Amino acid sequence: MSWFSSLAPLALAVSAVLASPAPNPYRDQQVLRCTLNDDAQVQHIKSAKLDVWSHHIGLNRPVDIRVNAEQQRALEATGAQCGSFIEDIARLIKTENEPATLDRRQTSDTFFSKYRTYAEINTKIADWAKAYPALFTNLGSIGTTVENRAIPAFKISKGSSSTKKAIWFNGGIHAREWISPATVMYLANVLLTGSDPALAAYLDKVDFYITPVSNPDGYVYTQTDRMWRKNRRKNPGSSCVGTDLNRNFNEHWAVAGTSSDPCDETFPGSGPGSELENKALTSFVTKIPNRLAGIDFHSYGQLILRPWGWTDTAPDNAAKYKALGDGVRDAIRAQSGTRYTSEAGADLYPASGATDDWMNAKAKMVGYTIELRDTGNYGFVLPASQIVPTGNEIVAGVKAFLKYVLANPIPTPSIPPN
Repeated sequence: MSWFSSLAPLALAVSAVLASPAPNPYRDQQVLRCTLNDDAQVQHIKSAKLDVWSHHIGLNRPVDIRVNAEQQRALEATGAQCGSFIEDIARLIKTENEPATLDRRQTSDTFFSKYRTYAEINTKIADWAKAYPALFTNLGSIGTTVENRAIPAFKISKGSSSTKKAIWFNGGIHAREWISPATVMYLANVLLTGSDPALAAYLDKVDFYITPVSNPDGYVYTQTDRMWRKNRRKNPGSSCVGTDLNRNFNEHWAVAGTSSDPCDETFPGSGPGSELENKALTSFVTKIPNRLAGIDFHSYGQLILRPWGWTDTAPDNAAKYKALGDGVRDAIRAQSGTRYTSEAGADLYPASGATDDWMNAKAKMVGYTIELRDTGNYGFVLPASQIVPTGNEIVAGVKAFLKYVLANPIPTPSIPPN
């Protein structure tokens, strides 16, 4: 027997291991919807570092929490009133990206039949540059991550840009929120193809700047660890990885809604604007000429969030901000029947160093956050079959957003004291 043939059984064994599916890290996990009635329960959740899926953790309102069986027993031992809301996360993850059958009356582009990888998104950007040279400008990379990935950006415009206002759409700053990059790419597709003429007509008045995946490292990592939220920079002095990029902007950094624990999902980084992704976004947006407004897309909760997020002090022009958010909400409901809630960010939960507050305070533009579908039945694991319906209702919401901000200037609000 040759030395090569003697290694054959070992090679087969290794191949079998590599071919076998990796263990699902979310096996036997579920999402509970709990009502907390004392501060000790809140502290238990924080000290146990449980993954809170809802956008707040407080008393006397529902809180969604991902747990395994042991964590569930410990949580319920505190007296928290919990019920199973998503019974089997692993099953949802397994079926989440099954390709959807597209309704050709809405779109015939199979790119939107499933969630796409970072590489596929970059390929689509390159394809658009070739297919729509009069409308599409590939801006390339606005920065590089710690894992040496490009942060892609592009511009959709028509004719001269010298007098037009500019709008920024941002997607994917939280890695696990897959519907966000999908929706931002869907908006771009509608603008390019003219499938919604009323939205495409805004190209006569507006230039659109789009960063579809602003956390590439995290997004790629969710192919391995589906529930990953942060970026992938190793935190000095800690074994834990990642900063919450939506808490890292230099706008009331670490004032509210963050944790100094590097292992926490809301760790804001080592300082304001410490992360490469935030540096890149800050530099990119502040160089956009004639910038007027922007929307940072997230999931989940079906929410239209206006400033401020870090304080419950109402901004100047609060009535205009409310009217804008309410108009987006109403347009979405008229299109699809889906109910979104319009409210100030801090009314939901306090969060500082966030993209929307930074837009309003520092970039001097009207900044909003939209939390996309759904309200918790799927949470972050929204089936791919909902990409197109979500995209279409957001097209309606964006049209209302554009109509209002172009017709009703909202001056930069003054910054309340801490």
